[in-house]
Amino acid sequence: MCSDFHRAESGTQLLARLEGRSSLKEIEPYLFADEDSSVHGDVLEFHGPEGTGKTEMLYHLTARCVLPKSEGGLEAEVVFVDTDYHFDLLRLVAILERRLARGSEEAVRRCLGRVSVLSCGGDHRLVVLATTQSLLRSAGDRPPLCRAWQRAVTRRVVFSKHDDLKASARFSLVSRHLKSNRVKKHAFIIGESGIEFC
Repeated sequence: MCSDFHRAESGTQLLARLEGRSSLKEIEPYLFADEDSSVHGDVLEFHGPEGTGKTEMLYHLTARCVLPKSEGGLEAEVVFVDTDYHFDLLRLVAILERRLARGSEEAVRRCLGRVSVLSCGGDHRLVVLATTQSLLRSAGDRPPLCRAWQRAVTRRVVFSKHDDLKASARFSLVSRHLKSNRVKKHAFIIGESGIEFC
């Protein structure tokens, strides 16, 4: 009975195990500040006030990953860690239906079969809050966690919203590769089919 139980692995062990796998190179060229796109091991940080398109960008990236290659996707699997129970499956379905040439129920199901949503609650929420708190302050002689996080992040994407008098709101992002200091700036709108870069 216990022989079927697999021991949990740490994040470091997971990364070591996945080391030989290929990276998702062309996940979204607009996000990456250098021509090489994402490389294995990159840590991408989204930053910006509420309502600036960060969550929509996560749905966009999820859709790009799970769409078939024939539809411009990567046919890759996605693990979406939902720490606050706000993952909107219906929004992802709407985006997939709009992006699939034949948005049949079967095609959407195949895409959704590549998505795993992990919802964390209860004690996990306390861990997340404790981690967030430790990002902001140091404890005694230990440096604050934010310094370790700053060293881990390789790309930072800052989102903002520009309210126009037009019917649709425009958003923008600035993607900076922190080691090379290369920067890309892009504008986008959010429509029924998700993110559309201008």
